[in-house]
Amino acid sequence: MVSNGYTFIVRYGSRDPSKNLTRAELDSALANGLQVCVVWQEGKTQMLRGYGGGQTDALDADEFVNSLGLYGIPLYFSADWDVQSNEQDEVHAYLDGAASVIGRPRTGIYGGYPAVSKALNAGKATWAWQCFAWSGGNWDERAHLRQVRIDYARCGGTIDDDEAWASDYAQWPRPASGPQEGGMMSASCAIRDGKRYYACIWSDGKVNYKGPDTDGRWWACDATQSPARSGAGITLTDDGTVVIAYTNGAGVVCTYERPPGGSAWAWASLGGDAK
Repeated sequence: MVSNGYTFIVRYGSRDPSKNLTRAELDSALANGLQVCVVWQEGKTQMLRGYGGGQTDALDADEFVNSLGLYGIPLYFSADWDVQSNEQDEVHAYLDGAASVIGRPRTGIYGGYPAVSKALNAGKATWAWQCFAWSGGNWDERAHLRQVRIDYARCGGTIDDDEAWASDYAQWPRPASGPQEGGMMSASCAIRDGKRYYACIWSDGKVNYKGPDTDGRWWACDATQSPARSGAGITLTDDGTVVIAYTNGAGVVCTYERPPGGSAWAWASLGGDAK
């Protein structure tokens, strides 16, 4: 594949071992300089199973990638049909279910233009792989991958052609640095009662925090977070809750919040299409 100009592959995870990415295939791809992405597909209309289906699939998908040593890799979940407007709520519920297991920063969608765009607009997915089918010639500029051709003979088999439209498109190995092209890294500080609270985007793209309760050390708010595009801003509410805002790789504005005395950060999406 490398000799034919390919730089990455996208392979299945599912409950059907016959179609799944194997350790041997993964090792061969990496040894030959190919990047690897994973899409979970348990039937073309898997997302119509809603929130519970998303949870079940994310649990199995995470176990699958962990078995290959791909710890923390973002996952695309497949909506491989012409999603109708009256089905979009189930798609969003499925993505919510998946995110409740692996975290929103690792949750992605594969599908046509309407499904992908609506999921990104609603902050349901961080990663997007759009196919030309069911897209009517439209492309969402936020999509990290584009499937531009399907089912043609190449490399001794039948394959689809995909294009990467971002430097980070949920591939393995994960990029060493955080922001996508055109992004910025920055830090901010808030002061309350003479105490200083800091937030920044670390070199690996993760939101980090340092405050009076961290013994002078920096801590990642979420070790599984996908790389941020820009940020981070920090403030404290009247009750002392720490709020950190940043923009993820898909251009969605997100926050981490932690109440006084709390140890876990709560993640939330505010939507949007930030640049």
